[in-house]
Amino acid sequence: MENSARTAWGAYLQTCLLQKLPFTMMPNTTLNEKFGIQSGVAPAASILPAQRYYCIGNGGHGITTGSDGIAAPSPLQHEATDAALYNHLPFIMRPVSSDLSAGQMAQYALRQVITYGGIAYACYFLRRIDYTSVAAQVNLNTVSSGNTTTTPYSANSSNLNPTPPTVANGSVNVVSGDYLSAAAVVGLSFSTQDAAELVNCANIIYGDPRYAIISEIGMVSGVDQVVTVPATGGSFNMNEVICAQICSFIDTFVPMNYQNNGTTINLNVGSTEPLFNLASS
Repeated sequence: MENSARTAWGAYLQTCLLQKLPFTMMPNTTLNEKFGIQSGVAPAASILPAQRYYCIGNGGHGITTGSDGIAAPSPLQHEATDAALYNHLPFIMRPVSSDLSAGQMAQYALRQVITYGGIAYACYFLRRIDYTSVAAQVNLNTVSSGNTTTTPYSANSSNLNPTPPTVANGSVNVVSGDYLSAAAVVGLSFSTQDAAELVNCANIIYGDPRYAIISEIGMVSGVDQVVTVPATGGSFNMNEVICAQICSFIDTFVPMNYQNNGTTINLNVGSTEPLFNLASS
């Protein structure tokens, strides 16, 4: 199961969105600054960022060895003030002389040119999320004997006519274990080709395909903006992302060198609210 940690930057954006308050891009919080890509370029005052992208890295795990001598990966926790992964990996790399086609490039962003072994590579550190089949809904999650049953929740007239609870001396409000969730399940899919591309990145960067590990994911907000990119013999336009900020960190462990048939990581990007009951203390 993947665990998540929200960032202060995501909480700030959510506050601005819910209250329709002006959004200010804070310095030292964007991946654009980290990678030197459209650094300091803020969206127009009328445009608010949206969480439509994600990044991956292989620095989100450590290795612990038990008394039996067996090594096991263990997640490394991110702080709410962190603004980048511990170690970013590009999704795909190409020599700049044979860069991605316009159609392929449309899936990615944060394009940075880095030289490895004397060859200049176009490296893409963000990927756009496909929300085509994603829908938000409210669910009731009932917990019994450690098992959770999830059913759609529909409000009725009692929601608009709540009855105050009867509070006696010694009563306390306790968590029932049940909870409501505003759910939006997003599938981050890695095809067989995507796995091969990540292994190729590890071979180029490290000379070792074993480093093609996804152990940290950043859910990223930002704004699409067409920019002009310099290229050999001229330039071209691409749909880049400005004001790219990590809203939450997800820890996982997917060694793509072995899981080379690809995988799908399903994430619930909604929120939960516990239900309370009155009980005598």
